[in-house]
Amino acid sequence: MMSRVRALWLPAILLSLGGCSLFQPAHEPAGNAAKNGTECEWVVHRGVAELVRIEQNAAIMKLYPADFTFRVEPAQPDWQPGSEFKALIEKSSGPDCGPPKVIEIEPVFND
Repeated sequence: MMSRVRALWLPAILLSLGGCSLFQPAHEPAGNAAKNGTECEWVVHRGVAELVRIEQNAAIMKLYPADFTFRVEPAQPDWQPGSEFKALIEKSSGPDCGPPKVIEIEPVFND
Protein backbone atom coordinates (compact mmCIF):
# COMPACT_ATOMS: atom_id res chain seq x y z
CA MET A 1 0.00 0.00 0.00
CA MET A 2 2.77 2.42 0.92
CA SER A 3 4.64 1.82 -2.35
CA ARG A 4 1.48 2.71 -4.36
CA VAL A 5 1.18 6.00 -2.53
CA ARG A 6 4.85 6.79 -3.20
CA ALA A 7 4.44 5.77 -6.82
CA LEU A 8 1.56 8.26 -7.23
CA TRP A 9 3.13 11.12 -5.27
CA LEU A 10 6.54 11.06 -6.92
CA PRO A 11 5.27 11.93 -10.44
CA ALA A 12 2.92 14.56 -8.99
CA ILE A 13 5.76 16.26 -7.14
CA LEU A 14 8.09 16.14 -10.15
CA LEU A 15 5.43 17.59 -12.44
CA SER A 16 4.64 20.43 -10.05
CA LEU A 17 8.33 21.31 -9.61
CA GLY A 18 9.07 21.11 -13.31
CA GLY A 19 6.03 23.23 -14.18
CA CYS A 20 7.24 26.17 -12.11
CA SER A 21 9.83 27.20 -14.66
CA LEU A 22 7.66 26.56 -17.72
CA PHE A 23 5.04 29.28 -17.24
CA GLN A 24 6.97 32.29 -15.98
CA PRO A 25 6.82 35.42 -18.13
CA ALA A 26 9.99 36.26 -20.00
CA HIS A 27 11.53 39.52 -18.85
CA GLU A 28 14.82 40.88 -17.70
CA PRO A 29 15.50 40.84 -13.95
CA ALA A 30 14.40 43.71 -11.73
CA GLY A 31 16.96 46.44 -11.41
CA ASN A 32 17.33 46.87 -15.16
CA ALA A 33 16.68 50.59 -15.23
CA ALA A 34 16.52 53.05 -18.10
CA LYS A 35 18.72 56.13 -18.20
CA ASN A 36 16.07 58.16 -16.36
CA GLY A 37 15.83 55.58 -13.52
CA THR A 38 12.52 53.93 -14.45
CA GLU A 39 12.29 50.13 -14.24
CA CYS A 40 12.33 48.27 -17.55
CA GLU A 41 10.46 45.05 -18.07
CA TRP A 42 11.05 43.18 -21.31
CA VAL A 43 8.28 41.02 -22.76
CA VAL A 44 8.79 38.44 -25.50
CA HIS A 45 6.46 38.69 -28.52
CA ARG A 46 6.10 35.91 -31.10
CA GLY A 47 4.49 36.49 -34.46
CA VAL A 48 4.90 37.18 -38.15
CA ALA A 49 7.03 40.15 -39.19
CA GLU A 50 6.48 41.91 -42.49
CA LEU A 51 9.36 43.76 -44.11
CA VAL A 52 8.01 47.28 -44.63
CA ARG A 53 11.08 48.96 -46.13
CA ILE A 54 14.86 48.92 -46.26
CA GLU A 55 16.76 52.07 -45.33
CA GLN A 56 20.53 52.41 -45.00
CA ASN A 57 21.09 48.61 -44.89
CA ALA A 58 18.52 48.16 -42.08
CA ALA A 59 15.22 46.33 -42.46
CA ILE A 60 12.23 48.11 -40.93
CA MET A 61 9.67 45.45 -39.99
CA LYS A 62 6.20 45.35 -38.47
CA LEU A 63 5.29 42.52 -36.10
CA TYR A 64 1.80 41.01 -36.12
CA PRO A 65 -0.32 40.53 -34.04
CA ALA A 66 1.58 42.76 -31.59
CA ASP A 67 1.45 45.67 -34.09
CA PHE A 68 4.75 47.47 -33.51
CA THR A 69 7.74 48.19 -35.73
CA PHE A 70 11.35 47.19 -35.14
CA ARG A 71 14.67 47.36 -36.94
CA VAL A 72 16.97 44.53 -38.09
CA GLU A 73 20.57 45.31 -39.05
CA PRO A 74 22.00 44.42 -41.44
CA ALA A 75 19.26 43.64 -43.93
CA GLN A 76 20.02 40.55 -46.00
CA PRO A 77 20.48 41.14 -49.75
CA ASP A 78 17.65 38.76 -50.72
CA TRP A 79 15.07 40.43 -48.45
CA GLN A 80 12.39 42.44 -50.27
CA PRO A 81 9.56 44.69 -49.00
CA GLY A 82 6.49 42.55 -48.41
CA SER A 83 8.52 39.48 -47.36
CA GLU A 84 7.30 37.70 -44.22
CA PHE A 85 9.34 36.24 -41.36
CA LYS A 86 8.70 34.17 -38.26
CA ALA A 87 9.93 36.38 -35.43
CA LEU A 88 10.64 36.33 -31.71
CA ILE A 89 11.13 39.88 -30.41
CA GLU A 90 11.68 41.36 -26.93
CA LYS A 91 9.99 44.71 -26.36
CA SER A 92 10.39 46.94 -23.32
CA SER A 93 7.62 48.29 -21.14
CA GLY A 94 8.55 51.90 -21.80
CA PRO A 95 10.07 54.08 -24.52
CA ASP A 96 13.08 55.02 -22.38
CA CYS A 97 14.18 51.39 -22.02
CA GLY A 98 15.50 50.99 -25.54
CA PRO A 99 14.39 49.63 -28.90
CA PRO A 100 12.95 46.14 -29.39
CA LYS A 101 15.53 43.33 -29.45
CA VAL A 102 15.50 40.61 -32.09
CA ILE A 103 15.87 37.17 -30.50
CA GLU A 104 15.14 35.10 -33.60
CA ILE A 105 13.99 35.83 -37.13
CA GLU A 106 13.71 33.51 -40.12
CA PRO A 107 11.97 33.77 -43.50
CA VAL A 108 8.59 32.19 -44.13
CA PHE A 109 8.86 30.39 -47.45
CA ASN A 110 5.78 30.11 -49.64
CA ASP A 111 6.25 26.94 -51.69
